[in-house]
Amino acid sequence: MELSVKEIIEATGGTLLCGSERLKVTGACVDSRKAEKGDIFVPLIGERVDAHRFIKAVLEGGTECSFTSSREAYEEVKDLGKTVILVEDTLKALQDMASYYRSHFQLPIIGITGSVGKTTTKEMVAAALETKLRVLKTEGNMNSQIGLSLMMLKLTKEHQAAVIEMGMSEKGEMSKLAVIARPEIAVMTNIGVSHIGQLGSQENIREEKLHITDTFSEEKGKLFLNGDDELLSQVKLSKGKSIFYGISEECRLKATDIETIGEETHFTFHYPGGTERIVLSVLGYHNVLNALAALGIALEFGISPAEAKQGLYHYRPIAMRGQIYEKNGWKVIDDTYNASPDSMKSSIQMLLEHREFSRRFAVLADVLELGEISYECHYEVGMFIAKIKAEDRKVDEIITVGCEAKAIGKAVLENAPSIRVHSFDTNGQAIAYLKENLKAGDGCIVKGSRGMHTDEIVRALI
Repeated sequence: MELSVKEIIEATGGTLLCGSERLKVTGACVDSRKAEKGDIFVPLIGERVDAHRFIKAVLEGGTECSFTSSREAYEEVKDLGKTVILVEDTLKALQDMASYYRSHFQLPIIGITGSVGKTTTKEMVAAALETKLRVLKTEGNMNSQIGLSLMMLKLTKEHQAAVIEMGMSEKGEMSKLAVIARPEIAVMTNIGVSHIGQLGSQENIREEKLHITDTFSEEKGKLFLNGDDELLSQVKLSKGKSIFYGISEECRLKATDIETIGEETHFTFHYPGGTERIVLSVLGYHNVLNALAALGIALEFGISPAEAKQGLYHYRPIAMRGQIYEKNGWKVIDDTYNASPDSMKSSIQMLLEHREFSRRFAVLADVLELGEISYECHYEVGMFIAKIKAEDRKVDEIITVGCEAKAIGKAVLENAPSIRVHSFDTNGQAIAYLKENLKAGDGCIVKGSRGMHTDEIVRALI
């Protein structure tokens, strides 16, 4: 769809400084290097860079239209014969434009949120729906106030549903995202401690994430909740309907008879209409939960489990989220996209489910942004590892990277001294140790916050 400059002005409350109201815009761009002729350029003001300084270069490069919140920036381009719209806040203008654009579509939007597993759940839901529908899904990490807005502007009349990842890191953010996307179905994967430094408690995180339901109607709104998560199992909606999934007996959508066979996970899916045996090409209990959400949402669209499971079977992990590489006879599981204490535990479980490994190495780097509870959270991860009591499977070595992650090693040494622990300050030190000690038949998983750049370790080993 096209939007006229007149429509954009009405949606944003902007003022036309120069140019034509009749100009048509076919997209929005926040990166001056990628702006194209049909785009409206949105110069955002960041912590380090104010993109208003690029407006002139963008318009001289062929783009016909730009927002501005700076009259000084306008003075530099007023004689170029291009269209410039003055707004008070360029980010809010982008959001208002995206919300207006979204209002032209009646298609159902599924919003995905949670502390861990948003991206994988989004991919699985889309895979299940794509067996019957044309689906728009969030690209990359476009789940923020900026990214979500840009994703809304990618909707076309050909789409029959959209699966949109919605991430938040501060109070009030989810409400803004909900107004932009207006989901009528949503998934909450879990409540962890990501961003607890900003929000103060897990209860506050839950309260903030529940704003994903702000635009729910009494009749259509449906929230799929991980019933195995203690904080989510207590949720009662004021409008819409709660649907719980998990392995708990109380869950409406339930998995039983979970087993690992080779590189696959098999389980039985129980739903109000019957049961279906499901096979996933990925390992991990967390992926069973993600699949349950996808199967449940598929049912809402009239897609049977027998049909939806075909899409789920062909799901493969995307970059840095559980991809497996092999070199010199050892295997490296790249789970480095980001980390939280809960996702680290899931990574350990995934490592254990690879029965073929002769030895298992876990490389765990700092989890950032945990504030005052950082030591406690890292130590808890170590306790989780120390308490594993599988006869045929165990973690043989823990390699920590960074100051905070040393607490993981400390907990392991104090509670499971048979597990070898090595703590390093840098990725380079960890790489040198691993290259010297990994052997054919070994398996190694790498996990850490994005700011720790643990993908460097994976690249060095493969």
